[in-house]
Amino acid sequence: MLHPDFEFMKGDVRNADDVDNALKGIDAIAHLAAIVGDPACKKFSEEANETNWDGAVLLFNKAEAAGVKRFVFASTCSNYGKMPDPDSFVTETSALNPVSLYAELKVKFEKYLLEERKDSRMCSTALRFSTVYGFSPRIRFDLTVNEFTRNAAVHGEQEIWGQQFWRPYCHVDDLARSVVLVLESPEEKVRANVFNVGSTEENYNKGMVIQEVCKVVPNVKVIYVDSSEDPRDYRVNFDKIKNELGFTITKKVPDGVKEIYTLLKTGIVTDSFSQNSAIYKPGLQQISRCNGWFFDQNENRLSQHQVFAYCPGVGSLAGGFFSFKIRFLGWRNGLQQRGRPAQHRGLYLVLSRYAQLLR
Repeated sequence: MLHPDFEFMKGDVRNADDVDNALKGIDAIAHLAAIVGDPACKKFSEEANETNWDGAVLLFNKAEAAGVKRFVFASTCSNYGKMPDPDSFVTETSALNPVSLYAELKVKFEKYLLEERKDSRMCSTALRFSTVYGFSPRIRFDLTVNEFTRNAAVHGEQEIWGQQFWRPYCHVDDLARSVVLVLESPEEKVRANVFNVGSTEENYNKGMVIQEVCKVVPNVKVIYVDSSEDPRDYRVNFDKIKNELGFTITKKVPDGVKEIYTLLKTGIVTDSFSQNSAIYKPGLQQISRCNGWFFDQNENRLSQHQVFAYCPGVGSLAGGFFSFKIRFLGWRNGLQQRGRPAQHRGLYLVLSRYAQLLR
């Protein structure tokens, strides 16, 4: 087990019995259960509606009835869609313009939390996450920074469609830190409130991202393709979470590029096109990764300290990714944590079984 206070529970957020079992003795929820991303929601629209809306409402109502005190919802900056003014920055008060089922369902549940249920006994907060990047045990390479770096390092080239389109970016470690910050903040600051999560300085268009990649990865061939088809184009202001909660990021896009490139070049990640990658430390035995867990060559599951012993670079590169209890590797898993002070305990993730198929 990764931590003596860690408890793993597998369940489906749409299943009332699973939710009831997971809520026993729980004080706080960080709700990340979702079919994630535009393509997945489009392909699995029925499951997306059941999970991202029906399951979310079920979890909220069950949590409220169980006496849970805090509920943090992982939303997205994709809710902004396309900026009406290309020279401006959107804020939490800007009009929402979801252009995909994924964003539509995020907006729908946000309104449920912050408007319909704002007077709930449970304190609820929505966090609009920037586009994530960086290393985690269940790393994603379909995200811009990770994907561009991977393709440049492995193939030596990257095709850029619509280099002019903007997004804000934030490292997975910092997004995780924002959840803890909200859980530990005074209720009057976060109740029925919404915060963009990231840094105003970390807005990049695709052309800027590939420039950062080329500073780290040598001899990259960049192929620019003119495109005006992407309806998502937004620059985001993050002053609110900084000024009201004191949140600041610890990593920037160039750090993420270096992190991913180092993981690939050192062999820590050996197959970046597979969901079950293997990691190595040269001269030592193989460590494999399957479904978010690490195993040695004899198929024994490893603790965080054992993984660091095999691959010491992982700890510094990932910023101690295992030590953080709200683990982004578990978008598809249910996690409980017990034995800690009330403000640190919580049902962190309860997910649909379908999310496993999409990661």
